[in-house]
Amino acid sequence: MGTGAIVDPRGYVLTNWHVIQGYSDAAIFLKPSAGADLDNAECRVARVIYQDSGTDLALLRIIDPPPSLRSISVGDIGQIQVAEDIHIIGHPHGNLWSYNSGVVSQIRDSYSWTYEDGSKHLAKVLQLQTAINPGNSGGPVVDDSGRILGLVAMSEEGQNLDYAIAADVIKHFLITGMQVTTRGADKSVSLSKPPQHLFTGRVGDSLLVSKAVFSDMVLYSIDGKDSGLVAKFNDGTVVRAWNANAIHEFRSWSAKLPNGKELVATSSNGTLTHISKGQ
Repeated sequence: MGTGAIVDPRGYVLTNWHVIQGYSDAAIFLKPSAGADLDNAECRVARVIYQDSGTDLALLRIIDPPPSLRSISVGDIGQIQVAEDIHIIGHPHGNLWSYNSGVVSQIRDSYSWTYEDGSKHLAKVLQLQTAINPGNSGGPVVDDSGRILGLVAMSEEGQNLDYAIAADVIKHFLITGMQVTTRGADKSVSLSKPPQHLFTGRVGDSLLVSKAVFSDMVLYSIDGKDSGLVAKFNDGTVVRAWNANAIHEFRSWSAKLPNGKELVATSSNGTLTHISKGQ
């Protein structure tokens, strides 16, 4: 059991890598409007779509998100002050949706830590004066305005030292993860090369168009009624995908290779059903 934060109303859920380590799917319980009883909580299935073990972050997407889903925005690391009040919601030792408060003790750049399984991690973190326990992992650390300042990661047992992954690391992760909405990135994926430029704009009332420039390709995505993806690589390869389901698994693909050959593929429920090759 762990905690997560909804960071986009389309069903994106942010949590720790160590919460979902080894799993591709999860059950997401949405807090009921009153109380904290799982019997009254709405449950949805979510899929792990992006993860980075180095910074201990993971992104899930709810397969069928409710239309009224509310999200939390990520704050600005530049506005965080030492001794600032913070608020935490999580499930310490299975005590569901428990609230706690505290203050920011310090901001630590390039902080490294190791979990009991031997996995090593490195990120900018917020050192907190609060109470962190198993089950709090992946929970949002928010300011008085409800913006995410960090994501609870770990506590040094017996030291009264608690840490959360900082907001700017989270923003970097989300920019990449929400563009590369694949079925599941490898847990060792590196985020050392973020997009050089990111543009997102709305066309009409229904289409959200994004452009990201990477070192080896330009990625265009359209999110709306007719979702699609186009990747143009430096070697001339162009890959297109369309006919997406609720979690951006595309059923139809085409690729044009530098030598002029084309490949078209279709799938059903994740199983390839047809491939045709051009001349």
